[in-house]
Amino acid sequence: MRGAYAAGVLDVLMENEIWAEAVYGTSAGALSGVNYVSRDKGRAAKVFLTLMTDGNFVKPINLLLKGSAIDFTEMLYEAPKGKLPFDYETFLSSPTEFFCCATDCESGGPAYFGKRDPDFWNGVAASASLPLATQPTLVHGHPYLDGGVVDPVPLVKAFEDGATKAIVILTRSRGYRKQPLSSMRMTLAKTLYRKYPVFLQAYQRGATFYNDEINLVDRLAEEGKVFAIYPSIPPKLGHREKDPAKIQELIDEGAHDALSCLPKLKEYLSK
Repeated sequence: MRGAYAAGVLDVLMENEIWAEAVYGTSAGALSGVNYVSRDKGRAAKVFLTLMTDGNFVKPINLLLKGSAIDFTEMLYEAPKGKLPFDYETFLSSPTEFFCCATDCESGGPAYFGKRDPDFWNGVAASASLPLATQPTLVHGHPYLDGGVVDPVPLVKAFEDGATKAIVILTRSRGYRKQPLSSMRMTLAKTLYRKYPVFLQAYQRGATFYNDEINLVDRLAEEGKVFAIYPSIPPKLGHREKDPAKIQELIDEGAHDALSCLPKLKEYLSK
């Protein structure tokens, strides 16, 4: 739900014709990022305001009945062709590349799926397949879960691919660090994912992966090597937030923060 913040930031980037050569998105970042590549201002916000507030979209009982508490079929296959149209043509023809990150349940490492991958949309679903809320999503026949487990901010991957500048959109305020998993969450994970012992090892180290990547972002931002946009007010949405006013408030906060730092962002990009 914190991804609603990024929806506001991305709208401001689009309004100001700031187009990246490539986008790397993990989890909610992947769900929002595709709309930036398709140049559809406002669509990411509509997804949060329309789907996320629908009581049938996230239903815990569906984890048992369908293997996922989240209705990815509606989000990625039905709504884009119906009530929330998605511009596939612009997405694919855009010069902006797109990569979503998921966690490989068999290797315990990150996997990246590009927009021209024939199984790309399952890759997006995998990227956002939250542990404890979904079973693994199959991409090319192999199981994957939320990329946020091992690569929540795929900045290193972007630089490995040749990036020289990067805009990093965070959904936690500056200074936030994750705490280790609770024993209860780990016990539940061992029940759900007992077939994937290497993934469980990675999942248990998730806070370390996250904190290391945020430390890197903070350091590179201070050195002027990346431009990081953090929420100015710590997001307070619940995991299953249904109040559209609260979601809209976070979207507006993202837009406000992006506008506030726009002059500095343009200066960074011009160097």
